[in-house]
Amino acid sequence: MCDFFRGQQRRESDLIGILHFAVDLLIPGRYNNSAFLMAGEGRRFSFLESINMFQDWFGKHLWLYVDQSIVERGNFFMAKQTGSGSKQRPQTVPVKEGASGKSATQNMGGKPTTQNANGKQRTQTVLKDEAGNPWGAQGQGRKTVSRAAQRAAKEQQRQQQLKEDRRAKMITWLSILAAVIVGAGLIGGIIFYNVSQSQTPAVSDNPVYPAVDGIACQTNEQLAYHIHAHVSIYINGKLSQIPQYVGIASDGSCFYWLHTHDTTGVIHIESPTQKNYTLGNFFDEWSQRFSSLSYPSELDLTSGWQIWVNGKPYSGDFHNIQLTAHELITLAYNSPNAKPDKTYSWGNL
Repeated sequence: MCDFFRGQQRRESDLIGILHFAVDLLIPGRYNNSAFLMAGEGRRFSFLESINMFQDWFGKHLWLYVDQSIVERGNFFMAKQTGSGSKQRPQTVPVKEGASGKSATQNMGGKPTTQNANGKQRTQTVLKDEAGNPWGAQGQGRKTVSRAAQRAAKEQQRQQQLKEDRRAKMITWLSILAAVIVGAGLIGGIIFYNVSQSQTPAVSDNPVYPAVDGIACQTNEQLAYHIHAHVSIYINGKLSQIPQYVGIASDGSCFYWLHTHDTTGVIHIESPTQKNYTLGNFFDEWSQRFSSLSYPSELDLTSGWQIWVNGKPYSGDFHNIQLTAHELITLAYNSPNAKPDKTYSWGNL
């Protein structure tokens, strides 16, 4: 801190002067809310250093208006209190007298000087914050521009995020759609293959024994699907045995997928693929290709029959009975005393 008065006085004098300045500044209405502090004539600019120290000590929230004419006389200076929150001391630099013989003070920000009522030039010092931005109207304008730029940057960031979110959603939906299309294509291909396979006409290896109901007569027995069912037929009260070799060529050159090897009534279902075969398919083979093997004409009738499947009455058309593994089928035409089969010794079948 610098001395207020001429000579080598103690620092307590400086502190007392500053305290008087603070009291004058804080008392409402005194000197029109301004405070005046006497400065010694010995050091013309010592009050600037003093008020800077006061500003550091008592809040740093002052707008300073320095009357240039009073400064040069070295009598006193004026500090006007305002509500601004400056964090940097005002800085003024003297300007040398020009061609006109007059002197002026120019601020560090390069702001033009103003004239008072007496024609004297005076400089309004603009405070700056720690970042170097001026306070007041200019600083407020810069802050407004900065805030607008921040809002624009945030809006741009938000729009970019929305764009990325929409892109991610679109990719997700396109991926799901592609997966559905691929899955549907696979399922459709499998269905088409199965249908085309089922619709492909079976071709017998021996042209003398053409296919019946899509069932071919092939050279070798097909064991991909191999099951057995048993059928007992009663006509007019007597057991009518199913002959052996029904479904097998007389020369043994081929086997239909449904055939018999003996007179036990066991039907062998030996097919290259698993599919549903009915009792009517077997009877069609018997009647169309092996009618010479005592095919009973009563099997062409759909009425007058009593039917049991696995010992239980069956009321439908027996031609539609599906052949399943170890199934027991009993047919009785005009045979009221016939009994249904409930058991059968399958052995290794």
